[in-house]
Amino acid sequence: MSRHLCEPFIDKIVTVVMHDGRNVQGTLRGIDQAHNLILEHTIERFFSDDAGVEEVPRGLFVVRGPNVAIVGLVDQEKDKDVDWENVKGETFKAIVH
Repeated sequence: MSRHLCEPFIDKIVTVVMHDGRNVQGTLRGIDQAHNLILEHTIERFFSDDAGVEEVPRGLFVVRGPNVAIVGLVDQEKDKDVDWENVKGETFKAIVH
């Protein structure tokens, strides 16, 4: 059985961008054979070009494998230094196939 590319990220904080443009961050707790991701202590970030980033707690969160666009490891030191309330930017657009 081959290893999943995200296995080295288990028990680490990751950011996941989904095909619909949503952005969540949490501790990766597991991955199954369908590439579904299980995140714990998850927050969802909503970006806006006229207001700061809104963070909404989501708790335990499952991202369906086919909905995953990008998974990245979070540098916690850099992330906590960002003043998210003053970050402005457009939301990600949904991926169209």
